[in-house]
Amino acid sequence: MYAITASLRKIFLIALSITALHAVPEPVGYYAVGSKARVMLLDETDGQQTLSGWLNAEENFAGYRLDKINAKNQKLTLSKDGKRTTIDIRPPKTAKNSVLLAGNIKIQNTFIKDVQVWIEAGTDLSIELTEKTTLSLKNKLLNDGSLLHTARFSTTKNDGTIERSSGYTYVQKPKGPIILDVGDYVIELEPLE
Repeated sequence: MYAITASLRKIFLIALSITALHAVPEPVGYYAVGSKARVMLLDETDGQQTLSGWLNAEENFAGYRLDKINAKNQKLTLSKDGKRTTIDIRPPKTAKNSVLLAGNIKIQNTFIKDVQVWIEAGTDLSIELTEKTTLSLKNKLLNDGSLLHTARFSTTKNDGTIERSSGYTYVQKPKGPIILDVGDYVIELEPLE
């Protein structure tokens, strides 16, 4: 009986370690503009880290299909071999200097509502706001724990030229709002709790 129990225990431990080596990819970046959302996933299979790049719903990564991105509830659904997994796309509570923000952005006379963005200190992010306008956010963690954000809007004009605007703002705390007014461009994003 002992030999059978020891064998079963070995099989269980092997199965457990195989499962751990092939964990579900986790979200490490996210943004949404209205109903259009994109997510970046990290796969850590066999001790190797692979980053997906920006994914839309119905794309594949690391053997998983990204079935759905629910911007309203900040969740995504992945499937593999007929099994579905739903994951929160909020930054984990243990993440330092990371925040999920939501609000509105104004470009000249156009208001873009329901913008959500996951910002992590020391990362750069490009968000396609409209077909012709991209917002690039670069941020740097300062010694006092605040974040210095640099925002740049790039707009492709009808003649093909690109107009760029830049602006700077301090976020007083890592979980604080971003309020930036650069002439024709306004960003007002508050933390989601």
